[in-house]
Amino acid sequence: MTTTQRGESMNSLMKGYMDATTSLTNFLKAFESALEQRKEDREFAKFCEDNKVISLLTANPHEKQASELLTKYALTKTQKQLSQCMSYKSEKINR
Repeated sequence: MTTTQRGESMNSLMKGYMDATTSLTNFLKAFESALEQRKEDREFAKFCEDNKVISLLTANPHEKQASELLTKYALTKTQKQLSQCMSYKSEKINR
């Protein structure tokens, strides 16, 4: 994230907590509250990610091993690739 984006993001965040008539002390309290809320939101998102139950789509041992090692996002991508590679049909060609 660039410095400008960061600044705009914080500006947008603070507009929800105060207006032009807010005193400096109230501004600092609101700013601290906004930062704390962001921290709590990140922690909650991480908690949800860590405690999400993942179901295995196949009995493939590679998928089981991946579920123990990868993040939920990476596992979902891996499961998609596994299901795609197993959808091909092989036929013997007699010559």
